[in-house]
Amino acid sequence: GEGVDELKEVLLTLAKLMAPFTPFFAEALYKDLGGEKESVHLEDWLESADVNEEVLVAMAKARQVVELALSKRAEAGIKIRQPLRSLTILGIDEQDLSAEVGQIIADEVNVMTVIFGGGEEFKVELDVVLDDELKAQGQVREFVRQVNALRKMQGLTIKDRPTLKIGADESIAVILQANREVIVKGALLEDFVLDTVQHESTIDLDGVAVTVELC
Repeated sequence: GEGVDELKEVLLTLAKLMAPFTPFFAEALYKDLGGEKESVHLEDWLESADVNEEVLVAMAKARQVVELALSKRAEAGIKIRQPLRSLTILGIDEQDLSAEVGQIIADEVNVMTVIFGGGEEFKVELDVVLDDELKAQGQVREFVRQVNALRKMQGLTIKDRPTLKIGADESIAVILQANREVIVKGALLEDFVLDTVQHESTIDLDGVAVTVELC
């Protein structure tokens, strides 16, 4: 309907605005909405007259937050694929950023929660403490990334749904089994099978070797 088309247009515009400084989320949003080009990064940059001034202000603030949070990640030596518990934003009222923009920040910085702490001084505080749950999530994301790299190396397309054989010790096997749905969906699999066999390719998860084979 007309309302759905208007919402889609607004979100596509938002994806183009975000692209320079939130590339991962913008690309995913653009593709989910069926953007006309192969990538949002091939779109022309929007002139300020094309968008609402409030949106531009909110995105400028979001950009500052993301840049500061990513610099804190770098200082702590934590890769972007490793989820973190929370990001606290000080000096910006929650009302200044919509829920959608808050979610963009959370996705781009890869945190589970964004907290607005009030105050007058603008700064961000990133919780860099990693518990077992967060480490497991990071391992699953890294596993999916490397399986997708293997898919690409083997020339598979998005239409291919192979079964993945995984040889892993019990500590990793438990984590992978608990995240079966995320792995199957993220790596475009029919399913996966866990065993202790040495398979042809090796994935390194925090120094632990996991062997895999797509078939």
